[in-house]
Amino acid sequence: MRTTQKKSSESPRINVAFEAEAYEQIQLLAAKQHTSMSEVVRNWALQGLSGELNADNIGLITNIIRTQLQDVMRPSFERLASLSAKTCVQSGTAAYLSAEAILKFVPAPRQQEVEEAYELARKKAIAYLKGRTNEDE
Repeated sequence: MRTTQKKSSESPRINVAFEAEAYEQIQLLAAKQHTSMSEVVRNWALQGLSGELNADNIGLITNIIRTQLQDVMRPSFERLASLSAKTCVQSGTAAYLSAEAILKFVPAPRQQEVEEAYELARKKAIAYLKGRTNEDE
């Protein structure tokens, strides 16, 4: 930021640089309001200094906050998703190994019963994970 003052009768000036996306948003807002970009930025600065927010600029602030929060939270979400996927794989492996071990100890004529019980338990687990329980049906 640089402050320059040309004449004592003129207001002091501040030159501010914006990234391309912000510049375009200011340009669009100025066109929508039929005013200059300087006027838009000046109004925002004065509103910010006085603590005022209105419906016109709350959307811009909300977008900035949302973007910043997403950037901060993204690594945590990705880590939780990865842990959840690993847990699902381990759970499936454990269920399959358990079923295989039980089938080895069950006599051949009764193995069909074990397979049916396993399938029923699997279907109930899927329904539970999807949020459908006996109370919901």
